[in-house]
Amino acid sequence: NGTFDRVQICKDINGTYLSATIIDFKTDYINKNKTLETSASKHKEQIKLYHRVLSKLLNLDPSKIQSSILFTHAKKIHYFSAEEMAD
Repeated sequence: NGTFDRVQICKDINGTYLSATIIDFKTDYINKNKTLETSASKHKEQIKLYHRVLSKLLNLDPSKIQSSILFTHAKKIHYFSAEEMAD
């Protein structure tokens, strides 16, 4: 908790931040009782915090940041919508 796993930042030629992608790695096992959606939901508040912090650190509009979780065991990625990060 509290450390970005991976952040990719896109800048223009002048160094102005254009967009960013947050990828958080999770080792949750995904199965019929614990779906990708339920696991993502469990971690949503943590990802929302990262989203807000990165927006402030880069002075970047939150809509320019894509946040996601990569579930390493399942080899699947869950992307959060802009609406999910704003609510």
